[in-house]
Order: sequence, then C-alpha cells, then structure tokens
Amino acid sequence: MKKVILFILCFSFILNLKAQEDSGTSDSKSLSDQSLKATNFSVPNSLAFDLLEVSPSNIHRPGITRDFKSDWIFNNNGLNPNIAFEAEPIWLLFHRKTSFMEFEDKRNKYLRKTLSSLNLSVGTVTKDSTQSLAYGLKINLFTEKHPMFDNDLILDITPKMTKIDTLLRDIEIDIDNAKTKIEFDSLSQIKDSIEVVKEKESASFNDFVINRLEVFEKENWNSTVIDLGFGQILNYDSEKLDSLNLTNKGFAFWLAGVTGIGKKVMLNGIIKYSVFDEFKRIEPGGNIRYGSLKVNGFVELLYQYTDFNEMENTKNIILAYGVDYKASNGFYIQASLKTKYDEDFKVRNLIPTISFNYQLSQ
Repeated sequence: MKKVILFILCFSFILNLKAQEDSGTSDSKSLSDQSLKATNFSVPNSLAFDLLEVSPSNIHRPGITRDFKSDWIFNNNGLNPNIAFEAEPIWLLFHRKTSFMEFEDKRNKYLRKTLSSLNLSVGTVTKDSTQSLAYGLKINLFTEKHPMFDNDLILDITPKMTKIDTLLRDIEIDIDNAKTKIEFDSLSQIKDSIEVVKEKESASFNDFVINRLEVFEKENWNSTVIDLGFGQILNYDSEKLDSLNLTNKGFAFWLAGVTGIGKKVMLNGIIKYSVFDEFKRIEPGGNIRYGSLKVNGFVELLYQYTDFNEMENTKNIILAYGVDYKASNGFYIQASLKTKYDEDFKVRNLIPTISFNYQLSQ
C-alpha cells in the first residue's frame, strides 16, 4: 500500500512537470489549436476532496480538466495543510500535442474521447485530528459540448487562406524569378510591407479566437456531462511515508451528472456507494446552481444512509449553501456553509468551507 501511495504521488509530480514543460515550449503559430485544448468551460470539483468530504459541495460536479489543477481547502478545522492535485494523465502524455484535426481524422472518436478524459486526483487533509489521504479516478461517459469535438467551433477558429496570404505567395514566386537586383529589391520591399499587414491581420484573428472561445465557455458552462468514478480513502497516524500505520480504509464508487436549464441554471446529481472497514454508506443527492460561468450560487441536499455492519444504521441529511467565483488567470474560489442534520432534522454540525483552485495555463 505504501508503494501505491508513493507511486501516485510521484506520478502526480511527473504530470505537473510535463504540463509545465509543454506549456513552456508551445508554438505560438498554433494559437487556435492551443487555445482549443486549453478551453476549461466546466471545471470539476477535486475528486480527492470529494471523497474526503471536505469540498464546499458534497455533490461531485463533473467537468473537463485539460490543465494540471491544484486545490487548497480551509474549513472549520483551521489552516490545515489540505491540498490536492488533479490531471488527466492519458491526455497529458499522449494527446496534448495532437492537433484537433488529427483528432477528427482518427477512428473510434468516442473511445478516444472517453479514455482521454481519465482523471487522476490525489489529496490529503487533516480533519478531527485524523490524517487522511485519498486518490480518485473518473472518466466522462458523456459530454454534450466538448471543444475538441465541436465541428462548428473548430471551423470558426481554424485559420483560413486570405487575400493577403495569396498576395504573399505570388510575391515570393516573383522574387524567386526576379532577373535583376533592382527588381529583386523592389519586390522584397513590397513583401515587407505586405508582411506588416499580415501581422496585423494575424493579431486580429488571434483576438477573434480568444473571444470565440470565451463565448463558447460562457454558453456551455452548464452543458450536460456524466462521470463515472472510483476512489480510495486512507487514514493514517504517522507523518512519515516509510512508517504509515493505516487505521481505516475504504472505497467509493459514484455516478454523477450535470445538465442545464436555459443559460443560467445547472442541475447536478450524484449517487455514491462507499465501503469502509466499519460501515457501508449510500449517498444520493442533488444540487442546483444559478448564475453563470463567472459566478454562480448553489443550494444542495445530500442524504446519507450508513449501515454499521448490519448492527445499526444512521440517517443524516446535509444541506449546503454556497457560491463559486471564477477569477482571471485560471484561479477559482468556492465557499459554502454546510449544515448536517440527523434523521429527526436536528442540527448536528455546521461546517464553513472555502476552497481555492488553480489551473496551470497551457
């Protein structure tokens, strides 16, 4: 088990380095392709934090994480080192440098689309004096609006041959066929002038690409996405990986989905089944959000049925109210207040939570 933990942590670190390396060696001439890949119009919650039940929302929100993402959580346990990392390993290792035209040309589009969405999340928290580590894996079973497979979007942002390009091509042919130095110098000056116009045209098109993708993100922030996930939770009482003493462990499986009503409403649901050493738990729940990609508020309800090895069971209801805010440069903020009730609807706990996550830019 310790080797598994070390492998997951090392693999996450390698993915981080890979993302940074690729982002630093991008070719500026393929802005459309890079921008398309960097479109993160539906950022999911951290799988690890969802498993550890410290996220501002208990209802996992599916989405697409093309970039490497890191999350920090602060709740009523104080300023504990609650941190998680998340990435899509198959995408980063095999498809990050594949152009969207190559995606279109290959077969088995659904299979490639599904496998490339495989998401790995690793996180650790300290809660109620217990140190916990979790890792999660999930895939997108269905994505209504995917930037890499949206033909209208791809067509709009693909560079097209213009009159300036045609003129440049003709001038270059004339330069190659120039018979005198005077003719050569004259054509070269004309070419330089045309290239200045071309640079302005390219800058204008790049602005169009950025604006077009912003519109795509805003219009599809609540489009339908369905996720299937699995994760494991480990509790331990040592800070050293070489002497971990696991006190409890469990597994969880879940199916989660989101869909929109109009442009401002998002409905989010989940059904999760967890198996721990001491109990089994079923958790159905729902969430409704109102707003936009930039900022939206939500209210949610989660029902917990916990069976302690068939000897006894408990029933709890968790209500949460919160807000999501998307700042600039890939920075997101989530905040909520959770209220936990028992089966008689008596308040058992109040948990204020704030989460910060950052998506590494492509």
